[in-house]
Amino acid sequence: MKKSVLIAASALLQFAIAHAQINYTVDANAFLGASLEGGNTQLQLVDADQDGFLDLVSIGDHGSPNINTNQHGVMVWFGDGTGTNFQISMNGTGFGYGGCAVADINNDGKQDIAYSCHHSGKLIDAMIGDGTGKNWTAYGTGLNTAGETYGMFGTDLGDVNNDGWLDIASNSFGNGNGVHIYKNNKNGSWTNAATYAKAGNVGRYVKFGDIDGDGNLDFVVSNELVAAYFGNGTGAFTNKDNGLPIPINGQAYEDVSLGDIDNDGDDDFVFSNWNAAGVRSVNVYAWNKGTQQWDNHSTGLPTSTASFFYINRLADMDMDGYLDVIAMNYDTKALEIYKGNGGASWSLNKSIPFPNSYWAQVPDMAINDVNHSGYPDIALMYSSTVSANTLVMIKDDVVPTDLSAALTYPKGSECWPNNAVRFINWVTGVAGNHSSKVKIEYSTTGNTGPWIVIAATAPNNGIFQWNVPATVNSSTCFIRVTATDNVTSQTAITMNANPFSMGCNSSQTGVNEQASVNSVSVFPNPMNESTVIYSEQKNCSVNILDVTGNVVKRFSNVSQFPFTMERSNLASGVYVLEIRSTDRMERKKLVIE
Repeated sequence: MKKSVLIAASALLQFAIAHAQINYTVDANAFLGASLEGGNTQLQLVDADQDGFLDLVSIGDHGSPNINTNQHGVMVWFGDGTGTNFQISMNGTGFGYGGCAVADINNDGKQDIAYSCHHSGKLIDAMIGDGTGKNWTAYGTGLNTAGETYGMFGTDLGDVNNDGWLDIASNSFGNGNGVHIYKNNKNGSWTNAATYAKAGNVGRYVKFGDIDGDGNLDFVVSNELVAAYFGNGTGAFTNKDNGLPIPINGQAYEDVSLGDIDNDGDDDFVFSNWNAAGVRSVNVYAWNKGTQQWDNHSTGLPTSTASFFYINRLADMDMDGYLDVIAMNYDTKALEIYKGNGGASWSLNKSIPFPNSYWAQVPDMAINDVNHSGYPDIALMYSSTVSANTLVMIKDDVVPTDLSAALTYPKGSECWPNNAVRFINWVTGVAGNHSSKVKIEYSTTGNTGPWIVIAATAPNNGIFQWNVPATVNSSTCFIRVTATDNVTSQTAITMNANPFSMGCNSSQTGVNEQASVNSVSVFPNPMNESTVIYSEQKNCSVNILDVTGNVVKRFSNVSQFPFTMERSNLASGVYVLEIRSTDRMERKKLVIE
């Protein structure tokens, strides 16, 4: 049996170097079977029927059935793993022109949908699926009961109270009374947990993530006066916008998304903005726990006084271990990919022209690996005229000749509370579109196991919804995914590069975070020949872990700090500094140049 092993960041980087210059092909015929109206939408690349191949999901119909279009209800374009020839199924009429999110809402192992509509009989709703991706049953009692009027739109699913069941967030645009959070009552009914009334004009989207690394879900939203809300694990949230740029009067952030740009275990914020000086821009900001404000990490991203940047996302397009920014630039009339280097700056890496794109309407894009090339692809819906949208698939040109795997989430340093719903993500390169499956396991004692099976033969679709075990309490956790090519009997193994925590309420602290959150500080960091370590702890050990979680240097019985550490024989790279006593353990990222 041939085995390909991709474990840590260094191995992942080697995998990416061979395809450092990725080219893309725009397929305008990948999605057929529906004529599309103009206007906003929200796209999801998920495996609706759990066959291992990603499908594209949206909702369509402007509220008056089939006006200049045949799109209606829940729309699923089923994929076959090639990234071409998506076959559509549409179910339901009289609702749409809005946003959706797809995951397992009732914990039966099948994909369900929550959606929000501009105007319809029910502005926010949920339906459970039967596993086919074609049939949906009402599951929305109690939704749309908190003062929504019209214009509900962006939708996301996340476990806001860490009880093992997904909850719903919905954001309006233009009206609709702002943001609504509904808790899942586990029986088909929902309770409004929070309503954040419209504090100005609103945009479209809402997105869950863990911004401050405490293990509780937060969310970002496009609203003229507020953008980021931090959760406390009960379903309540507090607005924290300190340091974010203020949009021009009457506008909101046009698009919002979250992702970990610097691999420190918490999510960072990408959005497009139009400020009072008339400058339009794509922005990335990271929350600083020490100063309790947002820091700007937007160097190199596009700005304009004449154009708009309505769609932007974060994804690791070249699989080098760092997230990139993907933005629709209506000035250049191109979809642009800005390469990331860990949050320091961005550089334009690829420009894909769309000369007929029209800025006045604001559709959407979704990013995932649809053809098992091992690299993400982009489903893009853009306005080609005022009244019509065009849906295309943008595929990379990588043709795998061997089986490969890379875990994209968790990366390491995350905090996952007990019982909470979290998602495991990976990509695989599968030669010849062969049949493949994955085994998913976790370890609580480092990257050598022992390993506990989460799923023995899961579909190789890159997404697994998992309930974190109720009794695990460990800061040395790893996820391992083993992909198997069932045609040629090849396997590929991947795991997160750094340990993460389960059963926690605070994350490992990154290099840009201050001692108010973690008593450990290091200077200089990055280090060259030596560095000085500061900590409040006494009589402890100082350990240096490599990216696989192995201890490569240990100093026992350190009685007090500051403590000077020499580089000795440590190679250049990223490490984890761990300070451990009998009742306390703290970690910090350490970079050696």
